[in-house]
Amino acid sequence: MVADSVYAYAVSTIGSRYGANAWWWTQNNTTVYSSQYSILQNSAINNNFTGVQMAYSGTTNPNSFGPGGMSFALQLAISNGICYWEVWDTDILNTAFDSILTNATCSLSTEIETETSNGNNFQLYPYPASDKLFVSYHDTGKLELIILNTFGQEVFRQSPSNYLQLLMIDISKLKSGVYCLRVTTDKGQVFNHKIMITK
Repeated sequence: MVADSVYAYAVSTIGSRYGANAWWWTQNNTTVYSSQYSILQNSAINNNFTGVQMAYSGTTNPNSFGPGGMSFALQLAISNGICYWEVWDTDILNTAFDSILTNATCSLSTEIETETSNGNNFQLYPYPASDKLFVSYHDTGKLELIILNTFGQEVFRQSPSNYLQLLMIDISKLKSGVYCLRVTTDKGQVFNHKIMITK
């Protein structure tokens, strides 16, 4: 109740410039602290300033995060549309994390979201979606589309044909909430898009 009231006050006072922040972030935030996790999810839907602070260093305490380590914890945050991440200096300096920290992207959703990189173009609409999500794309190689729920669990997977097209994804069986659409190209590029489903 205290966290809810603080969040409500901040939103009414400074609007979208406020975002909830989860300190000591690991995979446990989704289950052990479910009420705080719910506040974090609501914050990510409504503003751009939601963040997490990694509980441990992935370099010095890799097992403290649980399965998947810091990389999974970061991806879990991204799949919830959380676009600000605080990581430890030792992890920034560790070349083993260069790839995930450099390639980690968090796209804030709009009515139509477009991402263009090296000739790949993706458009997602509508936002929010209810029964159908449309993905327009053009790519010369093979693509894979995966939808992840807020626990990082896969709820949809498809490998569509590799030519210009408009793909319709049936999301009618998915519950209301925030999801992550992950687009992976055969070049190893990964694009993550926050989507919201409302019934």
